Amino acid sequence: MFHTDADKLLFLLETEAELSAFLADDALQAEAGEERPRYITNYIGSKQKLTDWIWKSTPDDVQTAVDAFSGSSVVAYMFKTHGLGVHAVDRLAYCHAIARAIIENDSATLSDEEIQKLHAPNAKAKDFVRKHFKGVYFQAGVHAVIDTIRSNIDATGIEGFKRDIALFALGKACITGKGGVGHFGTTKQQEGRADNPEQFKERFAANCRRISALVFKGERPCKAHHGDTRKILPGLKADAAYFDPPYATQFSQTNYERAYHFVEGLMTWREGKEIQAGSQTRQYEIPTEVTGDETKKKTQGQDEAPDPAELSDAEKVKRIKKQQADIERLTKENESLKQKLDEAEAARKAMVRKARAEKLLAAWQEAGREFGDEAGRTAELERLMKLSDQGFDATEAAVQAFAAGKKKKPDDEEDPADGDDEEEDGKKPLPFGPKEKRPKKQAGMNADAGRSGGMPSPSPDRKGSLAEKLTAGFMAAWKDRAGNDA
Repeated sequence: MFHTDADKLLFLLETEAELSAFLADDALQAEAGEERPRYITNYIGSKQKLTDWIWKSTPDDVQTAVDAFSGSSVVAYMFKTHGLGVHAVDRLAYCHAIARAIIENDSATLSDEEIQKLHAPNAKAKDFVRKHFKGVYFQAGVHAVIDTIRSNIDATGIEGFKRDIALFALGKACITGKGGVGHFGTTKQQEGRADNPEQFKERFAANCRRISALVFKGERPCKAHHGDTRKILPGLKADAAYFDPPYATQFSQTNYERAYHFVEGLMTWREGKEIQAGSQTRQYEIPTEVTGDETKKKTQGQDEAPDPAELSDAEKVKRIKKQQADIERLTKENESLKQKLDEAEAARKAMVRKARAEKLLAAWQEAGREFGDEAGRTAELERLMKLSDQGFDATEAAVQAFAAGKKKKPDDEEDPADGDDEEEDGKKPLPFGPKEKRPKKQAGMNADAGRSGGMPSPSPDRKGSLAEKLTAGFMAAWKDRAGNDA
């Protein structure tokens, strides 16, 4: 499946980035009633899933901590929320902007007026992104938006931590809004995932507001440091240090500057950097710890791959078994990652459905529906959560139509829906109020419903969208409740 360790590592990074970008979707970020929102990052390699475990492993008497390779600052932010003084260290300019924005910063935020100015049209905006990245990473027109926002960060005069918030928001919008995997180590994209220009501006503005909401004054001073961790650490004093360096093997190493070269270059307009000739990803020359002669020294003395024709039968069998074991292992890892993506998708759909259901119940109550007590309301919420998509859409349309009808009635007109919503014999009420007497023959019901097992069937002469939704919903609801006894 993978020819080298580097291929496997790239696959795992891309899958993790895709999952992180998925989890960073607004539907998963928003939590009703939060005083301060959760910090969810789509930065590859982040330990946001392990922050609880990291905190439990932190000694009780620790008052200051160092995050030696802060990256997304998700661990540093966790330390800050628990009242620790924090030193966040990273050599990348983008990561330093993140740490300044939400770790060192304890009060500065961006106002709506400032956010509006940041993505307002600018005839004097630079054309750096349009010139060097035309046709890659983003949809047409988004390159110009990025140029405009980045130019406005310089032109509007915002300074200090506010500038860091804007740079953080822009970088985050670029990582998520490009579509495809959540980094710039490849130019491939997923159709339908990338933002158009208006969506990108909305994403940037939302990022600015959300990052501003993350800002708070810590119990102890916090500081962001920019540079080589090995040189900065000796000058810091702390009770504990957290190390999460880039992973490396003798064959390859994870280089975050290569993965985020687009965003990293955007922080300084790539000052002093030149795009490498022939680079499909348009990256600049990025230094590594193992380059040139050092690479040769590392590989000296390593045996070259033997000619298969020179191998003994026993050695061939041994190699084949090893390859089969590798394939089985990687297949399991792939299935595990796919399961995580499926679980994330199910969680996203459930949260979206719950948000819609809560909104529907609120509209329903406003229109006069009473649930008796909180238990009754919870039971109705659970019922709505279990409905099929068709059934829920039809219920939503019915409630909206009923609410709209109530608003049109004069104040002095008696509402036939007022009173007891419960039908006789203990049956559950319909979502739009008590049942009304109807003529024996209706356009939307089959007169032979009784002979067909009591199941209503749609009528071909009702074409309205609401009627179609109601009919489909009633059929879906009938199936849900009838079950196997139908």
